[in-house]
Amino acid sequence: MAAFDGLLTSHRAVKRRIFGALHEETHYGPVIGPLPRHRREDVGTLFTNRISADRLKPKHLHVPEKWDEFSAPLEDEKVPLGEKRAIRRKLAAIEDHSPGKSGIVRDRALRDRLRKCLRANGLDPDGFTPNEIKGLVRDGKLTMKSGVPVKGVVLLRINTDPVIIPRKKWDMDAGRMVEDGNPRTTRVYIGGNNHHVRIVEDRKTGKWMGSVKSTFEAARRVRIEKKDAVDRSDNDQAAFVMSLAEGEMIHARRKGRPDEPASYFVVCKLDKAGCSCRIHFAPHWDARKAREQDRWDVTPSGLKACGPEPGQTPYKVRVAPLGDIHKLERD
Repeated sequence: MAAFDGLLTSHRAVKRRIFGALHEETHYGPVIGPLPRHRREDVGTLFTNRISADRLKPKHLHVPEKWDEFSAPLEDEKVPLGEKRAIRRKLAAIEDHSPGKSGIVRDRALRDRLRKCLRANGLDPDGFTPNEIKGLVRDGKLTMKSGVPVKGVVLLRINTDPVIIPRKKWDMDAGRMVEDGNPRTTRVYIGGNNHHVRIVEDRKTGKWMGSVKSTFEAARRVRIEKKDAVDRSDNDQAAFVMSLAEGEMIHARRKGRPDEPASYFVVCKLDKAGCSCRIHFAPHWDARKAREQDRWDVTPSGLKACGPEPGQTPYKVRVAPLGDIHKLERD
């Protein structure tokens, strides 16, 4: 093994190319205008999509606290009509449950009906299984109060980083296709495929900051704007440091292990969570399965402190097939 200690593995940065899905297949619809009694912080990130009823999950039927308690008298025929109207007004005034990424049934009255239908068939609306809901739909027991079977529902979901693609229409006057300005025609998707992280340094604080760019964003720069996939421009607030895509390499000292010598690491994963991100690295020699690799991860701000030598920051490298190392500046 000692004879191979000095060898450095070359990695081809295949993820730097524009390939793979630009977004997930599911098509979402925009929600125009604020929803009544919905959390203000969710408005603007809400989108809808339709699913079949047999794909319902308990989290799709979440209701506000005490909703079931207030709603129960509506099923009692002895309750006067005026009292039922007061109950419905009380329910309408309750702030709705946040849909989250998984989503909830958009129509609260339908959500309430589905919960009652599940209870009537001996199922817990907050704890049924996929097989139980499929059997209920198959047997025609998931119905409206009139007896009409429920075959599908519209979910309300939160998507904080949507891929929005406007539709086009034919302009008779211009004699060509133009962008349709109607927001209701917009197609919305979930990105789901990260291309690279762009790291910049704050000119005032010196802190490194990173933002993950999706494959959709990179493809738009290359194919529509005719630019490079990576934005290497500086501005008054920040200076470009480097970009990192899966398969690219850096020379650094591993975070959390100050006694270990500096080494070369390959980017194996990029995580995005809201406005923050984490970069996952593996040793350049580690070609094992992901769950077996000796991985470590760090934020862009933490990466700056992982320089190979004191007072030095990590830097990006390219290793040729024969092991030659080339330091990359502003790449």
